[in-house]
Amino acid sequence: MTPNIHVQTAPAADDEVVTAPLAMLRAAAVHCLPDGDSGGYYAVVPLADGTRITFAGTTVNREHPDVSIHHPVRDHDSWSAQWSDGGSVFADVYDSRDQHLAYEADTAALVDAVLRWIPRHGGSAPEGGVGETAEQLATTALAEWGITAHTDGDAGNTWLVISSDQAATTLTATGRASYVLLSLHNSDDDEWVLDRPPVRPTDRWKLLTGDGTGAEQDWMTQPVDQLTSCVEAIADWLTKPQAATTWWVVYTDDGDGIGIVGCHEVPDSLEDQEELFREFEVACLSVRCVVAVDDEAAMIAVLRECDPSFRDQEQAGALLDAAIQALGTH
Repeated sequence: MTPNIHVQTAPAADDEVVTAPLAMLRAAAVHCLPDGDSGGYYAVVPLADGTRITFAGTTVNREHPDVSIHHPVRDHDSWSAQWSDGGSVFADVYDSRDQHLAYEADTAALVDAVLRWIPRHGGSAPEGGVGETAEQLATTALAEWGITAHTDGDAGNTWLVISSDQAATTLTATGRASYVLLSLHNSDDDEWVLDRPPVRPTDRWKLLTGDGTGAEQDWMTQPVDQLTSCVEAIADWLTKPQAATTWWVVYTDDGDGIGIVGCHEVPDSLEDQEELFREFEVACLSVRCVVAVDDEAAMIAVLRECDPSFRDQEQAGALLDAAIQALGTH
């Protein structure tokens, strides 16, 4: 039988104000506990996604701290509750300041507000603590297949990068090959995260593919209990030959060094290739060479063929990056 949190023995005037809301929340199977610091005393509701709700009361008796849960019911003035991500992000859950509500009505409203807030964060955290983060779960699942991944992110979002070149040991090296991005996506907050457990109602595993030139596309979206299917798809992708992208790189060699003028991904049809080549001829009258490359090794070979003294692999990689970034220009 589900407990009715609103059926409670009327509190005595000398009871601590926190006694009733703690009892009501615990009757609803919510893990909560009193806490406090130099700023006052409050109650904490840990949530399954690693965030938390704190609530505290105010009192009409100024002998008690402004933030308190230990003053008697007869001195109760209001309740306030806030959600926090554990860092700098906060949101109001409940606030009855200046409303002068009776203690029982105010406490019932506080508990209702907290109970409505909890499900969006995956429920109440178990007493043993929150589960593993998305990053821990994903990296463990990938490692079971012998797959390595790098953590990357931008603008507060984070994801795992799985390169087709599994020998790559840096994100820079990974970026020169095709790759898959794996992250936990939440459509409500439009966030890509790895640092919390996948427990929110709209959490989904999301996969994107990238071709190494900056172009990315959606690949797969799966419920949080289908991480295994995501990892299996990645393993299949890694075992299949990756289609090589070929570029026509237009460059000059004036004796003082090689300069990349522009580059373009080679079209599939011969007709389109001929048209593109004519554009190169018209736009770059002073260009001496047009070559096709499909990876860093090919670029290095081209450079060495044009300039036998060229031996700087790091510089060759930088030139290839510049060529890739120039795709579509000529």
